Amino acid sequence: MKVVFHIVNYTNLCKPTVRMNKGKKIAITRPYDNVKDVNDSKDVWSLAVRVMDLWCVTGKYRQEQYLEMVIADKENDMIQLTVPYEELAKWKEILKENNTYTMLNFKVLKNDVAVKASTHPFRLAVSGATIIKPVDFPTIPLASFRFKDFGEILAGNYRNDLLIDVIGAFQDITNTNKKGTIIRSVTFLLKDASGLMIHATLWDEFAKQFFDAFNQANGPETIFIVLKHVRAREAQGIYPLCVTNTWSGTKVIINAEIPEIAEFKTRFAELPIDDVNASQQLSQLTQGSQITQQGDIMNKAHFLTLSEVNHVMHETICVTIAEIKKINANKYGWIYDGCNFCTKGVRMDNGQLKCRGNHINDEAKPRFRVEVEAVYKNDKAKFLLWDNDVASIIGMSAQELKEQLVEIGQFHPTAYPPILDQVVCPQKVFKIKACPESSPYSVIQISDNEGLLKNLEKQFGLGEASSKLALLDEVKVDEVKESQELVVDTLNTQSLCDETDPSCSSATPPPKRNSQEDVDWVGSTQDVEATQLSSTKLAKQPKLEPKN
Repeated sequence: MKVVFHIVNYTNLCKPTVRMNKGKKIAITRPYDNVKDVNDSKDVWSLAVRVMDLWCVTGKYRQEQYLEMVIADKENDMIQLTVPYEELAKWKEILKENNTYTMLNFKVLKNDVAVKASTHPFRLAVSGATIIKPVDFPTIPLASFRFKDFGEILAGNYRNDLLIDVIGAFQDITNTNKKGTIIRSVTFLLKDASGLMIHATLWDEFAKQFFDAFNQANGPETIFIVLKHVRAREAQGIYPLCVTNTWSGTKVIINAEIPEIAEFKTRFAELPIDDVNASQQLSQLTQGSQITQQGDIMNKAHFLTLSEVNHVMHETICVTIAEIKKINANKYGWIYDGCNFCTKGVRMDNGQLKCRGNHINDEAKPRFRVEVEAVYKNDKAKFLLWDNDVASIIGMSAQELKEQLVEIGQFHPTAYPPILDQVVCPQKVFKIKACPESSPYSVIQISDNEGLLKNLEKQFGLGEASSKLALLDEVKVDEVKESQELVVDTLNTQSLCDETDPSCSSATPPPKRNSQEDVDWVGSTQDVEATQLSSTKLAKQPKLEPKN
């Protein structure tokens, strides 16, 4: 079908065409209405608009397709428009994204769908009476993104029923969810030009699209991502605040040569070098733990409050926030004899100094092991700080401190030198290995980054009451649907004097809801479903048994 565009002066057509009839002026054409004025008081609306976005939807329970689009007038006011399947053949070849049209006569409906593409209180549906003509209106703004500020999202200033656009620099993959070789979802961190970060979760084809582009990226260069038409989802249980795709309508744009990404690159380059590079490095847990950034510390871990840490049902790796109130003096003391080749403790075995990894040592290497009391609000727990963390905090190795104490005759493994008081500190972010009915918890990583701390508090809604514990105990494995299966790798319990690098379990993002809201259409559009946009719902957390 050949589409012919007519160039029309928008301003002139905002007024009705008037003719004389029996000496009276009669309006014989309708002026263009403003999109903001559209309501359900009538069906006869005349609009001059640009198609800002357009996508095809396949009904979930039927095979028919229909079109959804967002249109805008010269004032850039927007409204959502649906072309139902019985009208699709008539208009599919004419309607193109970023083109302009005159449109007349619609079914006007309340904008009460579960997920909305515009803030307009009403939405439109094409009917048999609708007229659409391609007309060039140069004064109507071109299609553009409406990016939501990360700070607003983290502050809770968003609607979870409204689609938004976001742009950011990829930082780290924090989770992948697979069924066999099929990728079900991927969760990753995005950083904006001010240094704030949020999680993004993509499902199914969108996850595959992400990995295809990710695998084609060149070396260590930063990957810039635009997510159009995603929805912000509040923190739920162990799952953080994030943005996630919809069933249809979401667009994933990666490293494309578009003005929006070019402009973002310029602003992102103005961030301090450390902020740009820190979380580009993938998580690598070397001997002991280390001060780290968010992209690293959240890798293969989920967030729990300290109260929830104290009630875990299975050995798990998690991230929590706490302050260190005091050192707990105990019979194990603050130092142990460690291996020179790993972080395990050593002991005499058949006349040789060995660790549990069978490394033979000529002499032991002193290593820190300090038990502390961690507090968050009204909850307490015991943490074990290991060699690297303590050394980085006090600025001295265990070997150096021991040698100085021996020199003055004051060394004893349970006599805590005052320099260790420096481990007492205000709130920090801790990555720990927690075991049920076992304390203290072994600290894997620590971050003292204030921005990270505030970011996590906002993402996980720590000011709100948590219901995670009830969820942890509610469900048995056989009640979990196949699409909701979680697999957590269990860990071998180590002795208190073994500073090892435990494997991390993976927190699976919540499965998508398999239902959608239907729209009550009138007349011939009665069977058309609403925009097929996904919503996510917190999955009940099963009790997971160790893998054989």
